[in-house]
Amino acid sequence: PPTTLDPKKGDLIHGILFNNPFFRQQLKVTEWIGIKDMEDRKIFHGDFLIHERSPLDWQMVRFSNGAYYCGQILVNSHHPSVIKIVGNIFENPEMIR
Repeated sequence: PPTTLDPKKGDLIHGILFNNPFFRQQLKVTEWIGIKDMEDRKIFHGDFLIHERSPLDWQMVRFSNGAYYCGQILVNSHHPSVIKIVGNIFENPEMIR
């Protein structure tokens, strides 16, 4: 049978991974927003995106009022051809403004 990561089961993988303080510190779980960028990469909450018209002005993807935004712009399926991922909040915290 396949091994699961169900924290309620207390299985070996759970014990090794989730009970390890170093692993818990390094694990960052983010949510895919259901859209890919112009390079066909999945966009996640916390990613930094640029618009092809303003490549020096990156914004972070955030969830607000039931939708995902990048700055003041609603991120939806109409934008993938003009947006590109340039980093994320976890690997590039220096990009936070």
